Amino acid sequence: MNVFKEFVNSHTSGALRRSVRQVGEELRIYRRHRLGVRKARRSVGDLPLKLNLGCGPNSKPGWLNINLFHSGADLHLDLRERWPFPDGSVAYIYSEHAFEHFEFYEEVPHVLSESLRVLQPEGVFDVGVPNAEWALRAYGNPDHDYWPCTPLWHPNTCETQLEHINYHFRQCGEH
Repeated sequence: MNVFKEFVNSHTSGALRRSVRQVGEELRIYRRHRLGVRKARRSVGDLPLKLNLGCGPNSKPGWLNINLFHSGADLHLDLRERWPFPDGSVAYIYSEHAFEHFEFYEEVPHVLSESLRVLQPEGVFDVGVPNAEWALRAYGNPDHDYWPCTPLWHPNTCETQLEHINYHFRQCGEH
């Protein structure tokens, strides 16, 4: 370990170091978003648009595929910020397994209000989130069909049913 890193580690708290790392990450996100906004303004073609929010590797042909980090996305946007689309310019918004990654009390209302702002009248807002009922119904029932699936999705550090339920909802802080 270099001298500077040793000095910082010995003179700051872990919480402070985590906070500084988070600020750095937010600055990288901000820069990526600004580049995405510029690209969106240049590349938005025929209206109305169809948006695939949080597309990950699942791009939809004929749609504007949006994801902050995935390299296959058409646009890299931070959906926690104002979206670079005109009011009423979108006919369809689709999002699968992305919405649950937003902070409930601040970010979710923003994403919903931006969706409403850009959707045209009679526009469609189609959102899919993980099925929580399946996991909750399984709790306390070791014979439930949920449990054989958990080794496929959950780390081997989950040993008890409650640890699996907790992972289902939080996924290492992603949800």
